[in-house]
This record gives sequence, structure tokens and C-alpha cells, in this order.
Amino acid sequence: MWKDLDPKKITSSVCMQCAACCKHTTQYKETKERYALNKIEYLMAMFGKPREDFRLTTDGKVWRIAATFKCVQLNPDNTCKIYEKRPNTCERFNCFVTANISKTLPENYENIKKYVDRQ
Repeated sequence: MWKDLDPKKITSSVCMQCAACCKHTTQYKETKERYALNKIEYLMAMFGKPREDFRLTTDGKVWRIAATFKCVQLNPDNTCKIYEKRPNTCERFNCFVTANISKTLPENYENIKKYVDRQ
């Protein structure tokens, strides 16, 4: 049974340990492997992304490409280049609110749990 998470526990110090909201994965589907490989090449060129940002899987019928995108303002250590002047949508986002709606833990919950427990 789901127990709601307390959104007040997502402080800036907790948020900066995760940065899941600054990353997202998009799925693409293709009917043939060669189409999927071409799509990956296209996405690499279009977005200037390295090959390791893409995962290719198949169930034998459909080829799935998972492409991970990161905000251009995200530093390698999960800090934000523009945190003090970030857009309103970033400032308002709270992964615990989203988790409570979907009744699933946030993507990087295991990474931030120790910081949340200190709050």
C-alpha cells in the first residue's frame, strides 16, 4: 500500500543529489534493426550526443531505442549552472508530488533517501 511522501523534505540540498528532473529518457520504436541503428546515428548527429546515451533492445518484433537527454544547464556533479536564476518550472518541480500522484518512488529515490531521512 502506498504511503505518501512528504514534499517538504525535498530541499535544494536533497534536490542537488539527484537531478532526475533534469534528465529524461525518450523511447523510439523501429520495426527493423537497421532502422533503429540509423535512428541512433541521426539522433547522435542531431543532438550531439555520444553513443552511450542510447540503449537498443528488442523483443524480436520491435526494436526500442532509449535516448537519455540532460538539461544543458546540468553540471556533471548534478548541480545546476543557473540554479539561483532557474526557470519557474524547475523551481516548482517536486519529485515527491509527482511520486504521490503516480504512486511510485522517484527515479533516483535510492540515491536521495539518505538525504531525505535527515530532513
